[in-house]
Amino acid sequence: DVGFSVSAFDAEALGRAGIDDVSRLELVVPGLNYAFAGNDAKFNVRGANSTNTFGDNSSIVGAFVDGIYKVRASQQTRAFFDVERIEFLRGPQGTLYGRNTFAGALNVYTNKPDVEAFGGYIDTSLEAYDRIRSEAAFNVPISDEFALRFATVYDKSSGYIENDAGSDLGAQDDLSYRVSARWIPTEDFEAIVRYHRTQEQGLEA
Repeated sequence: DVGFSVSAFDAEALGRAGIDDVSRLELVVPGLNYAFAGNDAKFNVRGANSTNTFGDNSSIVGAFVDGIYKVRASQQTRAFFDVERIEFLRGPQGTLYGRNTFAGALNVYTNKPDVEAFGGYIDTSLEAYDRIRSEAAFNVPISDEFALRFATVYDKSSGYIENDAGSDLGAQDDLSYRVSARWIPTEDFEAIVRYHRTQEQGLEA
């Protein structure tokens, strides 16, 4: 039994809705609006907003990636690739998730390495404003107990508002990748280790 409002989507549902980043969650989650300032995500839920996220201030929507809390608002958009499922819990969620979840909590779960079979995918899109987005993942089983998974996303665009004083608004040149290892020595125990890195360079005007 669930006593609070939850919107949950698996990878198939996310694909059908065309959701490839957190900015599009507002299309499928009732009561949610999304905006951004610089690299900061601005989740607004049921009239409660995350306006002040500058410096060390945190969003009022807590974001968790594979159970790990992302402290800064700029981190809340960076792990959305090779996603297994997401959950958005409208708030307040302080009882279950602690601080900084007054408006809700976003859970992102990425795909685990699969010890049974090789697999992978490549997804590339071309969009307006010279945007190119490429996402790929490859699964490599080493043995019946151990597997590796490599995932990456590259996102580049020229921006949609020209700025004569600096970088164009919306311009981006981002590269993220994740390496995951999974070990299942027994039926009662498994260990997963993930390494994630994001590089944001932006573009000059």
